Amino acid sequence: YALQKKNYREILPGRRDLAALPAFLKYELFLTKKKPEFPKYNPGQKILITALALLLPALGLTGTVLYAVDAWQKKLPRIAGGLNPVRRLHYLAALATSSLLAGHIYVSATDSLKKLKSIFTGYE
Repeated sequence: YALQKKNYREILPGRRDLAALPAFLKYELFLTKKKPEFPKYNPGQKILITALALLLPALGLTGTVLYAVDAWQKKLPRIAGGLNPVRRLHYLAALATSSLLAGHIYVSATDSLKKLKSIFTGYE
């Protein structure tokens, strides 16, 4: 969708987003009451979307290699150094994905219940 509408620049985190990340985290961790203003997406959302865009294909590829060991036995596991590094990468990608999703739900739940509802329904 972002590529079609050409608004992917709004989603990718930049230097200004990384500079604004401490202020965003202070607000989300209840260290300050002043909510920082961001255009469309806050730095946390940008990092989450970008990380998921990288992690989900990695999970698909490593999961396919682990599932179809016979078909992939000769090529990809050998490139990665065997099946154990592929398992480790798959585990770490799954752990990162779970952590990102848990953080996403936490941020939505601390902001408002309407936003938490919109995660599951897609509507506010």
